[in-house]
Amino acid sequence: MNTQITELKGLYSTKVAEQKSLLDKMRAKEVSGDAMKTMKEQFDALERECSDINSKIDAEVKTIKNEEQLRAMNTPENLPGQGRENGNNGFKSVGQSFVDSDAYKSVKDFNTIGKNGLVVEIKGWQHRGMKTTGSDITIANVPQFPEQVPGISELPIYPPMIMDYMPKFPMASNAYEYFQETTYQNNAGTQVNELDDLVQSGFETDKVTVTAAPVGTWFRITESQLEDQPGLRAFMDQRIERFVDLEAERQILKGTGTNEMKGIINISGIGNFARTDNNDNNGETESNIDAFYRAIVLCQTDGASNPNLGILHSDNMRSITLIKDANSNYIYRRPGEAGPSTLWGIPVVATPHATSGTLVVGDFAMFARLGMRSGLNVVLERSEKDLTQLAYKLRAHARMAFEVTRVKAFTKVTALS
Repeated sequence: MNTQITELKGLYSTKVAEQKSLLDKMRAKEVSGDAMKTMKEQFDALERECSDINSKIDAEVKTIKNEEQLRAMNTPENLPGQGRENGNNGFKSVGQSFVDSDAYKSVKDFNTIGKNGLVVEIKGWQHRGMKTTGSDITIANVPQFPEQVPGISELPIYPPMIMDYMPKFPMASNAYEYFQETTYQNNAGTQVNELDDLVQSGFETDKVTVTAAPVGTWFRITESQLEDQPGLRAFMDQRIERFVDLEAERQILKGTGTNEMKGIINISGIGNFARTDNNDNNGETESNIDAFYRAIVLCQTDGASNPNLGILHSDNMRSITLIKDANSNYIYRRPGEAGPSTLWGIPVVATPHATSGTLVVGDFAMFARLGMRSGLNVVLERSEKDLTQLAYKLRAHARMAFEVTRVKAFTKVTALS
């Protein structure tokens, strides 16, 4: 048994024994008057201590259960890149998928690869945050990724990204239309009695067309890297997939819509206000944290939504994290405290792709989606210059589309301090 739990249970037994002793004395009427009153106060104080100890035991048990789940996720069959090799339906990394492909295995001499290249489409590719298995853990709507097992060199575990907080779906065509809600009217519950007509609820919408946009990157690699299968796999897992993820995040947040996805801050109609130095007209300066909460409320009132994510620049998150009280104690969290970043109970993604001084709050879980038109296409090719240098170009890209179905479920805040 956990040492901490054993100590807490021992302390609990001691407090209960003290309570029993006091109760026996009160029942025997060994004391009276003020002494009896004091004894009752001692009994009540012990009762509160017992309750507090019980709460600590429950918390410790919950922590142990979460740790056991995380350890289970780190078993070989659940580790990224290990699932399919073990004969189950687990996740397979980009690097492993590439080196396992028939196209890669069929190459006897990499010098034969020319301008047409070697092409591999990883159709089952999923961004690491899109992996869904029965062993995944979500605490307070925040994805909990497994810790790395010592001695196993596998995919790096990165902090959650924007795309982790929205649903994904396969696209059947390169472009499609959908209705985007601009305003809504919910009249449910206004019927006076059963003989009255129900009052119609409705939406005002705009028809929006989205087109799958390319998201990708390329690297130059050497012939020796290509021939080193474990090294090639690691390179692709640690570089290519990560860079594609980062570019997708940039486009989801602030893409222009021209040859790329249109990002949330460029979608017309979302909530928008500037942090003010006169908060609620009371003469007090509105802090960044105040503005964040005002954005939550605006999404709730104007968008009838429950925001599940806040996004801001890493510099702005730094200023919030480093706030101290008059005694130089950190207010946001202790430096040694682990776990995802949150504000007002909502997960926060701090990213350099955000515009400094601007934050976005929204209900990405209900009113945003990411469409996947293709898997990750990996192309290996050589140019004439590469032939003289024993170098290759390794290119990877996917096609994605970002949609927002209710614009008022999102709010942008500018002029952060």
